[in-house]
Amino acid sequence: MYLHRPRLLRALQEGLPEGVLVHAPAGFGKTLLLKSFAEAKGLPYRRDWSPEPGCYDLRKPPPEVLPGQVVAARQARLPALHRLGPEDLAFTPEEVGELARRLGKRELAGPVHALFGGWPHLTRRALERGEAAWTPELRAFLEGLLPPLDLRPFLLPLPEAAFRQAGFGEAVEALLAQALAQGVPLRLLPALAAYLEATHPLPPEETARRLLEAALALGAWEEALEAAGRYGGGLLLWTLERAGRPLLEGGKVEAFFRHAERVAHPSPRLRLLLALGHRMRGELDRGLAVLEGFPEEDPALLAEALLARGTLLGLKGAHGEAEGVFSQGVALGETPLRARFLTSRGAARIRLGRYREAAEDLEEAYRAMAPYSRVGDWNRVLRRYFAEGGTMEAREKPYGKVLSRQGFDPDLPKGAPFYSLGALLEEALAEARGVLFRKGEVWLEEEARAFRGEGRPGEALLMALRKARGEVPDWP
Repeated sequence: MYLHRPRLLRALQEGLPEGVLVHAPAGFGKTLLLKSFAEAKGLPYRRDWSPEPGCYDLRKPPPEVLPGQVVAARQARLPALHRLGPEDLAFTPEEVGELARRLGKRELAGPVHALFGGWPHLTRRALERGEAAWTPELRAFLEGLLPPLDLRPFLLPLPEAAFRQAGFGEAVEALLAQALAQGVPLRLLPALAAYLEATHPLPPEETARRLLEAALALGAWEEALEAAGRYGGGLLLWTLERAGRPLLEGGKVEAFFRHAERVAHPSPRLRLLLALGHRMRGELDRGLAVLEGFPEEDPALLAEALLARGTLLGLKGAHGEAEGVFSQGVALGETPLRARFLTSRGAARIRLGRYREAAEDLEEAYRAMAPYSRVGDWNRVLRRYFAEGGTMEAREKPYGKVLSRQGFDPDLPKGAPFYSLGALLEEALAEARGVLFRKGEVWLEEEARAFRGEGRPGEALLMALRKARGEVPDWP
């Protein structure tokens, strides 16, 4: 019983002048499609390739696809301007419904399409048999297509490069040669994935961890979390701790929470990320709640928690409480965040009108930052940090003179989402390793790269931050 498929014939006709590659595994109707197209257009149908126009149904891929040719093969990696792959050749729900109607099995149309993903041979045989199930016959058909390799790792939807990096290059090539997988991220055909999930368990956690490490190294944060989510538990937590911050900083806040909410007992590191996520959502009270009772065993994590808590309190306008929390951070002694605690406490004291205490924090913070400074530019940053809306300049003339000499304008660009350069600097420091001010430009430094903004200090820093976030293209 032949099912007429005009959408595929139109696609072949449209691509014929430049050449069309039809690629899919066995059972996708490549031969029937080519024969019907060749007959309709008066083109030769051949089993051996030649550089002449025509329809070529081949076992091995030819060297190329030429204008006026339609070539069918399992190998997808051939140069061709026009392609019809498994996703195109698969029966649509409407086509499955039409076939089921002809066979008197209307009630099976939905279950069969859901189970086999439109794979034509599997779909037809299931409807003819009147059973939406993996029968021994269908299992044997699919098993005959599978390469003699462990395919369980490919149940994890990760980028092709991650599989290759983790030592699965041979398996990738075997899958692609038989068109059993497609795209980046590398995904098994739906029916194949469903079959393997029904007949095989997920790969061992040590194998999954190796693949996840490769995916994380490639920056495939969302794919890594989707894969780890299939395991849940410790593997999901492990992945969240590593992918959470770049995901949040990339603006994928909801994607982060979708996975994080599945962890019943967040680790301290995940609690810090949850607090950041709630802050980005504007859920300040929820962020504070996450940090309640934070463990003190790890001084470095405790310092991060205090900084996060103080920042959330400051955003709520509770500057007195924020000052107290930042003072706790200062009391921790020589930590990598000491300068941040001092500058943050100084900012809180400014808002409380305690300018001389703030100036003392400034000087101490400058001394703490000196080892990380380049040519003393942190001095400029810190001095400007405490100049909010001209208030500091008015009360402390020496600071105003310094700012004036350096050409610093206390005003941010009109419509900036930050109320002061200090607030903008806090945000920038949270997303980078350091900030460097030079005359007319600002550098926002990460571990592997730097982003530049030009113009007045506030404007330049805002532009560098937007570049770091990918909101605007970075300079070449």
